[in-house]
Amino acid sequence: MKLERTKNATKSMIFGTISRIYQILVPFIIRTLMINFLGVGYLGLSSLFSSILQMLNLAELGVGAAMVYSMYKPIAEDDTETLCALLNLYKLYYRIIGSIIAVVGIVLLPVIPLLISGEVPEDINIFILYLLNLSVTVFSYWLFAYKNSLLTAHQRNDISSKVKLLTDTIQYIGQVIALCVVRNYYVFLIFAIASQILNNIFVSVVVDKKYPLIRAKGKLDKEKIKSINRRIKDLFYNKIGSVIVNSADTIVISAFLGLTVLAIYQNYFFVLNSVKQFIAIILTACVAGIGNSLITETKEKNYTDFKTFTFLFNWITSFCTCCLLCLYQPFMKIWMGSEYMLEFSAVVCFCLYFYIYSNAKN
Repeated sequence: MKLERTKNATKSMIFGTISRIYQILVPFIIRTLMINFLGVGYLGLSSLFSSILQMLNLAELGVGAAMVYSMYKPIAEDDTETLCALLNLYKLYYRIIGSIIAVVGIVLLPVIPLLISGEVPEDINIFILYLLNLSVTVFSYWLFAYKNSLLTAHQRNDISSKVKLLTDTIQYIGQVIALCVVRNYYVFLIFAIASQILNNIFVSVVVDKKYPLIRAKGKLDKEKIKSINRRIKDLFYNKIGSVIVNSADTIVISAFLGLTVLAIYQNYFFVLNSVKQFIAIILTACVAGIGNSLITETKEKNYTDFKTFTFLFNWITSFCTCCLLCLYQPFMKIWMGSEYMLEFSAVVCFCLYFYIYSNAKN
C-alpha cells in the first residue's frame, strides 16, 4: 500500500499544530497558577519527578521507534499477517517494560530524599507524590500503548492528536480546579493519571475500529525478531544520550541547588522545549511518509528529499535560535518577574543548546 504521503503529512501537521498549541498554552497557564496558588517548590518537585521517570524510561530502549520502522514494509506490501505479529511482539515488550519501570521505580524510593536539597513543602509526602508520578508512567505502558504504533506507521498522527486533545481537556479542567479551588497537589496528579488511562483506552478503541483486521496475534520468525532486537540495541545508545541531556541536569540541580533554583531553570527550559515541540510537529508528520518512500521510491528521489528536509530544518532552527536570543529575557520578566530570572549568559547557553540539539536530532 502506497500511503498518501503529502495528504497525511498535511493532516498530521495541522492537527499536530492545533494540539501542540493547546498543550503548550494550557500547561503554561497551569504552571503559572501552580506558582501563585501552591508555591515554586511544587513546580520544582514536579520537574524533578518527571526527570527521574525519564531516566527510568531508558527501559524502553527505543522499542517504539524500532517497531514502527519495522511496520513500514508490511504496510507498503499489505502484509496483514506480519503486522499482527509485530503488534503482538510490541505488546509483549511494552508489558515487560512497564513491569521493569514499576519494580525499579519502587526500589529507588529510599533514594528520593537524597535528590532534594533544602526544604520540601510541609503538606507533601514525597514518597506518595513519587509513587503517583510513577503510576502515570507505568500505566502508559500497560494499557494499550502499543496500538498507537499503527497510527504512527500509517502516518495518521492527526487521529492520536484529536484523542489527546480530548483527554488533555479533561485533565486540564480537573487540574485547574485542583489548583484554584481544592488547592491540593495530590488531586492535581490524580487527574494526570486518569487522563493517561483515558487516552490509551480511546486510542485503542479508535485503532480497533479503523484497522479491524490487525490484532495482536501471531509470531515472527526468529531471524526477524533478531533483526528488530539489533535495531533496538542501536537506538538504545541514542536514547541514553537524549535522556542524559534532558533529565540529568534537573536531578543535579535539585540535589545541589534546591527546588526553587530548579523551578526557575525549568521555566526557561519550558519555553525552549515548547519551540522544540513545534519543530517536532513537522518531523513527526513526515517520518512515516519518509519510511514509506524508502520502500516505494528510488534512491535518487530519497536522497533529493533528504537534502531538502535537511536544508528546511536548518533554516527553521536558525530562525528560532535568533528569536529566542532576543526575546527570552523580556518574556521571562513579563511572565515570572525579575526575581525569577537567570543571567543573560544562561540564555546564551540555552540558545546554543537549542541550535545544536535541534540540528543533531533532525
